[in-house]
Amino acid sequence: MIIKPSRFKRAIRYKLMGIFNRIENNNDCNFETNGEKIFLENLFVEFSKDKERKRVLFDVGANIGKYFHCLCLLFEEYHTHFLYVKI
Repeated sequence: MIIKPSRFKRAIRYKLMGIFNRIENNNDCNFETNGEKIFLENLFVEFSKDKERKRVLFDVGANIGKYFHCLCLLFEEYHTHFLYVKI
């Protein structure tokens, strides 16, 4: 037997999913506002502590490459050596 959920449950579920998505920063593809840029800047601070070590980046995404371009700018900003591999 299938029981149809009540309107109250649906409304509560809808509101709670909205709150959850806002807290988890879901549905935000903007590199500047979704926390990815801050994460990468912190990562590159750690990378720059060991300048002798080489890093390798693989760009395997199916998009147009804006994210990887941002990574390259961060590598240059933090004077970290990197090898670019285009697949």
